[in-house]
Amino acid sequence: MIPLVCLTGLLLPALAGAQAPAAASAPSQLDAVDALVQKSMQVRQFPAASIAVIKDGRVIVAKGYGLSNVEKSIKATEQTVYQLASVTKPFTAMATLMLVEAGKLSLDAKVTDILPGLPAAWSPVTVRHLLTHTSGIRSYTDTFGEKKVTNGQVFTHDQILALVKDAPLQFAPGDRFAYSNTGYFLLGMIIEKVSGRSYGTFLAGRIFKPLGMTSTSLDDYADARPVRARGYNTANGQTTLAEHTHPSQPFAAGALVSNVLDMAKWDAALSARKLLKPASYDAMWTPMRFNDGKTSAYAFGWQVDPFRGHPRQAHGGGITGFSTFVARLPEDKLTVIVLTNQTGAAGQSLADALVELLVPAVRPKTTGPAADADPKTTAFLRNVLVHAARGEANPEWLTPAFQTFLLPDRIKQGPQMMGQYGELTAFDLIEETVKDGARVRIYRATFGTTPLRAQFTLAPDGKIAGLGISADH
Repeated sequence: MIPLVCLTGLLLPALAGAQAPAAASAPSQLDAVDALVQKSMQVRQFPAASIAVIKDGRVIVAKGYGLSNVEKSIKATEQTVYQLASVTKPFTAMATLMLVEAGKLSLDAKVTDILPGLPAAWSPVTVRHLLTHTSGIRSYTDTFGEKKVTNGQVFTHDQILALVKDAPLQFAPGDRFAYSNTGYFLLGMIIEKVSGRSYGTFLAGRIFKPLGMTSTSLDDYADARPVRARGYNTANGQTTLAEHTHPSQPFAAGALVSNVLDMAKWDAALSARKLLKPASYDAMWTPMRFNDGKTSAYAFGWQVDPFRGHPRQAHGGGITGFSTFVARLPEDKLTVIVLTNQTGAAGQSLADALVELLVPAVRPKTTGPAADADPKTTAFLRNVLVHAARGEANPEWLTPAFQTFLLPDRIKQGPQMMGQYGELTAFDLIEETVKDGARVRIYRATFGTTPLRAQFTLAPDGKIAGLGISADH
């Protein structure tokens, strides 16, 4: 798990290598999917979602729920186009590996040798470090609050880099993981420099067109097609239109748009290992190894930590007005794609719930409160969650690595993820385990009347090394 870090539809014909839906798909299972999505929409109050579920190479369902445009009462469908946000990153990683395969780029090439004018302090950073979020370069989006950047502000590439070029490296490259949008912004610049083509043009020619992904492209700020979903914010039970983020800001870190039909075509290509050589796929889904020999939960553009013991390749995205998530469980032959038009974490919450529905083995085994032998820690974590729901966190509560990830900006998602439902009214331990020397405590946290699942990872010194929030079904 990366730390804290949906009425029309159809059954699809064959999609670019994916098999046609199985006739044996049980209506009861599809009904259960519908019920789950509608419940999640009601609980989390997002206007629309479009989902695709691929099982055993067959698209079981691709469908839209709710309103993609509230003001015009336009229904979401399987063709609705959403901003992908950071689900852009796996595409950027794939494009980078294409250039490596072509002999035009090396994973161990120094970034400063490829792009002129970068800070000398970045000279130890390689392409591999950028792909795996181990560069130590500060994420430029973490400066937006202090720089008072607005969503509609237009930037050049150099202006984005200027936000962080004077900041020291947060750690030696390769020492640890710290999610950095700057790394993927730089990869987009490298793709342009090495290929001689714009980032959007390169991806269109090498990925989207070969796979028939006709609705996938770099975001066009002026695109007003009815098929485009509008983004929204929800707070205190009220839904309001979100300001469109100008694509010059996320660029190769998060500026692609797509729909679930195209994303299902892409998933089929990944399963068939098209467009890249087998060795590149192996590298893309192999966890990064840190300088001390330990392994990360992230590889090349993919989160690769297991989901409750089941191997998973995943990535989420969040940008003003949109939340997205792709989860691929290769051993279960299941892919879940969720695109929503609400700021926050609805995408991952719904994707996790769909995986639980479709793979019974990953469902939490304990549903009631567990015996709590450490009430002092529970009281501490309850206090942390109360503050997180307000968008606050004391750095002293967190490990240095989690401080880097969560502060100063990601904690601001707390009111959208939790606080919008009301005050914390119940906090019950439901499971405790030990993994790799770290304690993992899972609680059912009820905000108002809405139950959520809060998973804390605790370092040996008791500080918080990770926090995940998901729906509790």
